[in-house]
Amino acid sequence: MNRDEAKQLLPIIKAFSEGKEIERRSFGEKQWKEANYIVHTDCNEYRIKPSPKYRPFANAEECMQEMLKHQPVGWLKQKVSKVIYCIGSCDIENIYVGTTTKIHAYNKALDEFTFYDGSVFGVKEESEG
Repeated sequence: MNRDEAKQLLPIIKAFSEGKEIERRSFGEKQWKEANYIVHTDCNEYRIKPSPKYRPFANAEECMQEMLKHQPVGWLKQKVSKVIYCIGSCDIENIYVGTTTKIHAYNKALDEFTFYDGSVFGVKEESEG
């Protein structure tokens, strides 16, 4: 291993030591696989597993479908204040939070709230490879 190769591998080793998930693939392969150990060879490449990407709900139906997967149903937690709210209703563009009927657009709610169980308040996008 030369210095340039060490510089490329150092962030991977650091992330691995911090408990982050590392993936590897042989050169020429498209599919990444979980790496339980790191061995420098000329035939493997490594990466820190990308974090999942989320998008705002497209409409009330999509919001309800996802909400049913999280217990207790209909409850959100504000990310900063940790205040817990009940969703009063939702429509094509917004959720209405609490008894004061505060309106939040889905794209803003993605940044401001989580489901009560801590999951992202949005739709997980499929990742490639």
